[in-house]
Order: sequence, then C-alpha cells, then structure tokens
Amino acid sequence: MDEKIPAPTNIGERRKMIKYSENAQIVGDIFQEYYKYLQTIAHFESPENAEDILQGFFLSLILKPPPAEIKDMRSYLYRSLINDIKDSNRREKAHRQKIRNYRDYLIQKSNFGVVDAPDFGLTKKEQANWIFRLANKILAPHLRITFNLRYKLGYKIGRISRMTGVKKNVIRVYLTSARKMVRRWIREHESK
Repeated sequence: MDEKIPAPTNIGERRKMIKYSENAQIVGDIFQEYYKYLQTIAHFESPENAEDILQGFFLSLILKPPPAEIKDMRSYLYRSLINDIKDSNRREKAHRQKIRNYRDYLIQKSNFGVVDAPDFGLTKKEQANWIFRLANKILAPHLRITFNLRYKLGYKIGRISRMTGVKKNVIRVYLTSARKMVRRWIREHESK
C-alpha cells in the first residue's frame, strides 16, 4: 500500500520543494565528502552534543547552502560549524542560568508565605529538599523522575536522555511541564 504524498498546489510551495531538494543534493555531496572531518571537529569542541550539533548543522545547510563562489569549502564548513557550536553553547548556558534562577526562585518562595514552607532557620539544602518533596507529591511519575534527576542530582539533559531512552527535546518538555506545575501549585497555595 504505497500512498503517494500529494504534490503541493501552491506555486510558492512547489518552488520551495524544488529548491530544498536541490539543496539537499548539494548538502548530500558535502556530507559524503566532509562528514568525518566535521564529526571530528564537533566531537573535539562539544563531545556531549556532537551528533545533535551535526544534525542541526546539516539541516541548516539545506535551508541555506554554501554559496557557489566559495574557494575553500573545508574552511567555510569549519568556520560555520564552530559558529554553530558557539551558538549552541550560548543557548545551553542561558538555559542553565534560567534553571538556576528558577531554583533560587523556588527556594525563595519556600520562605515567603507558602503553606507548609520551611522555617527561616533551615539551610538552603533543607529548603531545596522541601521543594523536591512537594514535586514528588504533585508530579506524575515521568515528570517526577526527570525533575529529580535534573535538579536534585544535577544530571545534564543529555545524560538523562541516555538513562531514560527519551529524546533530549522531550526531556526539556518534561522539565518545563514540571516547573510549571510546581509554580502553579505554589501560586495557588500562596494566598491560602
């Protein structure tokens, strides 16, 4: 039962498909010739995220292939990949900072007006443990496990992904959902 994908009816969409298929051919040739070289660079610069970075890099090349007038493709690809890695590291650093800020926010909220919040005399560790106990009470099992691995044990998203067999993006969605649920619970019980 081979079902054919219907061709786009919009002329602009057809042009995009033709353009992207031509770009995919160009990137396919680049992939064949330079993959091992780029893989070595990616693993050297960012061993944890090398495969994800390479995948994103090649997809970005399909959307915007290298100009035809480039004289040294190897240098162009090297510089482009290094820039992608730097951008990825900046995004990851910003994400980690948001997580730290959120953790600090939760610890601060645990001191100010939340039902059953720890006393002011507790250490930061005890305050954080209160937050984890709260999360363990209100979160679904998959969210609870992800939340504890990330925030209590300090595992990176890539490690959690490998441990659980769940994709990194899904882990990020789980963490976002868990944080929202904890935040919502705190807001709802703060006024009581």
